[in-house]
Amino acid sequence: MAASRRKSPAAILQDALRAESHESLAEHRGTIEVLRGKDYSWRDIAQFLVERGVEIDHTKIFRFMKQRGRVAMTPKVLSVPTAEKYAKALESIKNRIGKNQLEMLKYHFNAHNRTATFGELGRHVGYKNEDGANLHYGKLGAMLGEAVGMEFYKFEDGTPFQSSAIGSGSHFPQKDTGHFQLIMHHELAKALDQLGWFRP
Repeated sequence: MAASRRKSPAAILQDALRAESHESLAEHRGTIEVLRGKDYSWRDIAQFLVERGVEIDHTKIFRFMKQRGRVAMTPKVLSVPTAEKYAKALESIKNRIGKNQLEMLKYHFNAHNRTATFGELGRHVGYKNEDGANLHYGKLGAMLGEAVGMEFYKFEDGTPFQSSAIGSGSHFPQKDTGHFQLIMHHELAKALDQLGWFRP
């Protein structure tokens, strides 16, 4: 861009403030999930919304849903390690686990039925939305999965769901919000109990 056409930082900031929030897709989450339940492809859903005045493409819809744990994973049986393997793995990575990651793990361990949404995990450590928890809890899952030699679940596009080393998705989304719920693996919970990490 030529210098004469370059906007000032203040003008660029004003453009950013006027820009439409990507969170507008949240208003259409229910529609997206209904159409996915009817076997619509991501392209089909994008076209459905475009025809009704929503400017969107299929990649944005996919990323939005994936970030919120609402994209189906490839069907397979997850091989969950034993509590003993989890215990050894936790001991081997304990010095690499960040403060927020440990706090989220503790919250998850102490949650009712050891079930939590990424939003709940994130809010517990001060993240403004569930994206922070998705990222950092996923990194913890990646470390843990690597330490136990676990094969992760995969999203439809082949991307590994790294938090599957920590837990599996509930068949019942959170009441009222419909948010994805992650249930901690029993074997991991048993290992944490055996190690006494979160005992009072």
